[in-house]
Amino acid sequence: MAITINGTGTITGLTAGGLPDGSITTDDLAANAVTAAKLAAGAGGKILQVQTTGSITSTPSTTSQESFGDISGFSVNITPAATSSKVLVIVNLGRVGCNFAGGRITAFRLMRDSTAINVGTVSQDRFLTSFVHAQPDPYYTGGITYTFLDSPSTTSQVTYKLQFSGQNGEIHYINRGGADDNNSDAPNSRAASSMTVMEVGA
Repeated sequence: MAITINGTGTITGLTAGGLPDGSITTDDLAANAVTAAKLAAGAGGKILQVQTTGSITSTPSTTSQESFGDISGFSVNITPAATSSKVLVIVNLGRVGCNFAGGRITAFRLMRDSTAINVGTVSQDRFLTSFVHAQPDPYYTGGITYTFLDSPSTTSQVTYKLQFSGQNGEIHYINRGGADDNNSDAPNSRAASSMTVMEVGA
């Protein structure tokens, strides 16, 4: 069949695959023109964007108890491309410490804007946290990695941040131990931390 360019702006006689490779570019496609239903099986679930704090080497601290406060530097903004997207939050705390010479708990809470997410179930007066870190001794403290896959269901900018709370008014630290003597012993080492969020396409 002959190819005809009609006066109405349409083309007839063109068969599927009739255009040379490379004729249609990304710029020729309208925004949101390709839906999930048109993607081949297994084509979803791609990482669409990554936002991160980068390496945090400061040593934020808190003396609060029974209340949470923001951790300086642990805040990331992301604007999802679709309401169906998930956001994978990855928190890496190089070291968590406390100055008390005995067992202590540091509690952490993940926030999406002003909403606490992935916390425990309400049970009377119990403290609701996303995760906790237990330290047996101010010298022998370690780090922790925490992940959570969130469903913000929005295309507006959201802010993910981390908060923490201590115990009994002692000083709780990030990136250092409770004992912080000025020598090269491993128990006095400093660490680096980070917080990264990734948009995962549906």
